[in-house]
Order: sequence, then C-alpha cells, then structure tokens
Amino acid sequence: MGPRGYTGATGAAGKAATITIGTVATGAPGTDAAVTNTGTNTDAIFNFTIPAGDSGVVTPAAPVEDAVCTTILTQFNLLLAHLRAAGLLEE
Repeated sequence: MGPRGYTGATGAAGKAATITIGTVATGAPGTDAAVTNTGTNTDAIFNFTIPAGDSGVVTPAAPVEDAVCTTILTQFNLLLAHLRAAGLLEE
C-alpha cells in the first residue's frame, strides 16, 4: 500500500431531507397497494393507496390471509428500496 494522500477541504453541509405524507386513498378490493413520491428526492411527499378489503363479516378469530400480509410486506420493502435509492435511508 502506498502513502496516504492529503485530506481535502470539508464541503458544505447538504440540505436535510424531509418526508411528508401526502394523500392516503382507498383502492378497489384486490388491487395492489401503492406508494408514489410526488415530491423530490430530498423533499419527498408520499401518497399511499391501500386496497379495501373484501366486504363481508369479519370475526375476531378470522385469520389474516397470507396474500394480504405478503402484499403489505412487499409494498413496505418497495418503500424502503425507494428511500434507499433516494439517499433518504441508509442500510
């Protein structure tokens, strides 16, 4: 390994990023949940669309369907990936 180079000057501080919740809408039953950014990479405004559940009687003992959990988890992971890609979230 060669000698270490000189340390350069420290740059100016960057602008702090912001995340704002925009709209939250109910989508049609059976559709995918969605998150869109209508802001910028540093001033994000997230709009959410969450599908309505099927109509019917729900009892406290009724299990949550795996497909619903998978959809929610998939959309959450997609949100995290967008935040990381925008530089708003570190791993």
